[in-house]
Amino acid sequence: MINPALPTECNTDDIDILEQTYFRIRILDKDSNTFLFETSSVVDASNCLTFVSERIPISIEYPLVMTAGLSYNIVYGLTKPSASLQITASVDQIGFTFTPDTVKFNDLTIDRLSTTIYLRSDIPAGTYTINFKKTEVEELYRNILPLNFTVIAAQNVTNRPTISIPEKTESTVGYPVNVPIEFSLPSSTEMNLFITIA
Repeated sequence: MINPALPTECNTDDIDILEQTYFRIRILDKDSNTFLFETSSVVDASNCLTFVSERIPISIEYPLVMTAGLSYNIVYGLTKPSASLQITASVDQIGFTFTPDTVKFNDLTIDRLSTTIYLRSDIPAGTYTINFKKTEVEELYRNILPLNFTVIAAQNVTNRPTISIPEKTESTVGYPVNVPIEFSLPSSTEMNLFITIA
């Protein structure tokens, strides 16, 4: 789309003004590098496009490469806080879970919120896409385009996450017995650990 040099005047029949202020749309064939179609200010004046407003951008911080079996944060940032913006992230393939699935900006003092994406350990390596659905009372924010990321299969990881239990000696005649457990990375799925006390 080619922007006009001057404010758009759709309600004029003056061809000279239309030539200078008309939004032109061109469709390009990437294979042949030629334009297949281009609008004309003379012929297509009735379809004149006008600039309404510039919407507020939403920034996203996310890793380009993720490992199956792990979890990652996706951070949304606003340049202007909102009281009614909700963003829902999803991946079409199974094995991906978001917590929370919908992030809600409903406090005018908050301009950054995050969701955690959990990857199941059996997700095959490949490229996947995160889609976003935006809802708000007023249309103030830009839509979020889909994001592509690469998944590395769990068996291809050399430095696998570890669970460690420090040495501990404790004598007790009752409960509870607290045993500290350390994860090198957060678990991507719910996990049950069984400890045998000798």
